[in-house]
This record gives sequence, structure tokens and C-alpha cells, in this order.
Amino acid sequence: MVSLIAISYFTRTSEAFARAWLVLWFSLSFGGFMMLRSLAALQIDRWQQRGALSLKLAIVGVGTLARQVARQMRERKDPNLRLVGFFDPTPQMTSGDIEGLPVLGSIDELIAQVQQGRIDEVVVAVPWQEERRLKEILKLLRNLSVNVRMCPDMFTLYLPLRGLTTVASIPMLDIFERPLGGWDLVLKNLEDRLLAPVLVLL
Repeated sequence: MVSLIAISYFTRTSEAFARAWLVLWFSLSFGGFMMLRSLAALQIDRWQQRGALSLKLAIVGVGTLARQVARQMRERKDPNLRLVGFFDPTPQMTSGDIEGLPVLGSIDELIAQVQQGRIDEVVVAVPWQEERRLKEILKLLRNLSVNVRMCPDMFTLYLPLRGLTTVASIPMLDIFERPLGGWDLVLKNLEDRLLAPVLVLL
């Protein structure tokens, strides 16, 4: 609308447009967009309530770490997340319940369910000290067409993680960060030095 007004002004063709039709078009366009957005929001809300848009997440592991991860996820009560169940990489436990969720089988069953579209994301919750098993699990899951995430170890579950940073090609977990750094620190310093004299004078 602003573009049309600007073009008509700069090209001196505003007289060629009927004001009534422009006002009607602007009003109907705005009203139509608002109505479409409202209908879309209502439909999305219905889908979310039915769980149709929920991210279906599976946990690889049945030990203490996997149980704690499931417990914390359920405590958050995220409406966009639905825990499907556990998959035992051993496999020693191929059935039963853990934390109110079913154990659905081994890694082979997990791969089959991903291929059938029943799982959208996989979280590997195996202790980091089990390095050999972790490598085997990740090797089996590397060709899946979904996100595969590795859960931090038990200790790091309680840390205030702020992200992941690569230092000399080594991934590092961010725990505490300085409030300002890099160019933000330079800009803040300049702002202080420029504003301080003005504020003092005022």
C-alpha cells in the first residue's frame, strides 16, 4: 500500500486512481489478511491440542541418564513435544515401561519406526564413559533422515548450559559468559564516553 502511494506520488499519477476504490481495496485487504490469520491460528491451535503438530521424540537408552532426561522433559510440559518411548541399545530390555513410557525395542526397531515416519527426533541418552557403545550407536544412526542429538552426561544436566562453542576445532559447552564481549564491549565503551559528557552538562 505504501509502495503504491509512493509510486503514484512520484510519477504524478495519483489522479488516475479513484480514492474510494483505493480505500475499499486497502480496507478489504487488511480485513482479509486479519481474517485469514485468525482462521489459521484457530486451526493450528486445534492441531496442537490433538497433538498433530507435536515433535515425536524417542530416547535411546534405558539407564539412569535416560530416565532423568525423560523426567525433566515431562516436567517442562511442552505442548509441542511428545515422548514416544525408549529404545534399548543393548538390547536387554525390549519391553516394559520406564517413567510411564514404553520400551519399544532395540536400535533396529528405532530405525524402522523412523523410516515409517513415527519418530521426528532422536536423543541419545547413554553415559559418556561408555565410549565404545556410543560410537556403535551413532554409527547405526548416522544415516537417519531425522535430527539425532546427544544428551549431556548426568552432571551437565544440572548446569546452566548456554550453547556450544568451537575452540581450536574442539567443541566446548558454554556455562558462564561475560555480559559483553567483542564489538559489543567496544560499542558500549564508546557509548559511555560519548554520553557521559552530555549527561554531565545536562
